[in-house]
Amino acid sequence: MVVGGLFYRRGANFQISLIAESRCKNEPALTEVHVCINLPPIMAVIRGLFWFALFVFFTFSFVVLFEYGPHDFTNGFKQEFARIKEFVVKESQKQTAPKKK
Repeated sequence: MVVGGLFYRRGANFQISLIAESRCKNEPALTEVHVCINLPPIMAVIRGLFWFALFVFFTFSFVVLFEYGPHDFTNGFKQEFARIKEFVVKESQKQTAPKKK
């Protein structure tokens, strides 16, 4: 449904602007239609989390590849993941345990 240049769908509004201009008036535009969609802010958070997770995964993979080499990558990946998992569990248990004086 189109209302005043805004598309409404399931509570979210998407504003679409069409631009078919060039910088010089005598030259045709290189692209016919430019679509600009304004998404809710939560989409930026989801995108940021996705890129952060991708960065962590590839950084971890690079470290494993650097330490174990390509011949033992899968075994090294499993070992390093188990080591990190053990460290996280150990640190979380240390913080949840009450301190005795």
